[in-house]
This record gives sequence, structure tokens and C-alpha cells, in this order.
Amino acid sequence: MNRLLSTLIICSTLACQVSFAYDFEADGYAQWQESDDTSFAMLQAPDDGEQDNFSLRIQRMTHHELQGKASSDFGRLKFKSRLFANNDVRFSLFLDAEDKELVFQGYIDIVEERMELDGGGAVLTADHRKIIASTSTYLMKALMKEFEGELPLHGLMLTQMMSYWSHSPDDFVHDKRSITPGYGQ
Repeated sequence: MNRLLSTLIICSTLACQVSFAYDFEADGYAQWQESDDTSFAMLQAPDDGEQDNFSLRIQRMTHHELQGKASSDFGRLKFKSRLFANNDVRFSLFLDAEDKELVFQGYIDIVEERMELDGGGAVLTADHRKIIASTSTYLMKALMKEFEGELPLHGLMLTQMMSYWSHSPDDFVHDKRSITPGYGQ
């Protein structure tokens, strides 16, 4: 390792210790480890001039639940997703804005093939779209690494919707939308 570019920190509720260091040059992201439900994993992206001090903190990553937050010089966000026993997926994205928090929510009914998205009438800035895109990219890499390509459905849906929202046009109003199959209509 010629340069240490990242440190993965695992913290418990009582103490925090550096438990793993990883060189980003090997494959571009940190290796994730979980110790228990009170731990978290933290990723500091390489300072390549494009990430603007981006960091991703995953507080919970299981086959049924994902929760964490990201921050950078251009913004902060929190995310969570969950797969329920009836194969419904629910996810939320919370973004800091100047005077309020923007909330994006999604619901996907896998069995009935329905989807609802609600951006609460929010309009994303360029910085919002940038932090969403960076989070989606690094979160997908963390999921691929942790679950060895067998992605949990809720994590896949969350990262795909984050990617979708990160590509919204300037001044686009994210209202509530329902999508259902039309099968030949």
C-alpha cells in the first residue's frame, strides 16, 4: 500500500476504534464489515478532485434493511430502505435544503407491479443531484461487495431510484406519481 486513502471505522455504542484500513487504488471503494446492529461502516472517497470530500456512512445493511447517510462539500443526505414480508419495498431519501428538509419517498409493490414515488413537490438543485448520484454510485458498490452480487431487492430499488432522481432536469418538480402496468392498454 503506497498511500492510505481510506479508513473504515467500526464503532459500537460504547467505544470507537479503527479496525480496518483499505487502499482505494485497489478497486475504488472500501471493503465493508459489520460487527453488530449498533455498528456502522464509513467510507471516505478518494480525493481525486471530483468527489469533494464525499463520505458515506452505512448504519445498517442487511437483506431486509438499509440505512445511512452521506455528506460532502456540496450537501448532505440520509437514506433508508426496507423489504417487508409481503415483498413490498419502501424507501426514503432526506436532503438538506436551505430552509427545510426535502423528502423523497418510494413504495414498490413487487407482487402487484405497482410503484409510487413522491418528491413532495421538491425541485433538486445541481448540488442535490450531485450528492444523490455520488451516494447511489458508492452505495451500489458497497452493496455489490457486501452481498457478492446477490443484491437485496430494497437496496437495488433505492440505488436505482436515486440514480433516476439524480438525472432530473433543472426546475423539474417532483410531485407524487403512481406507475402501474398497462398490459396492452
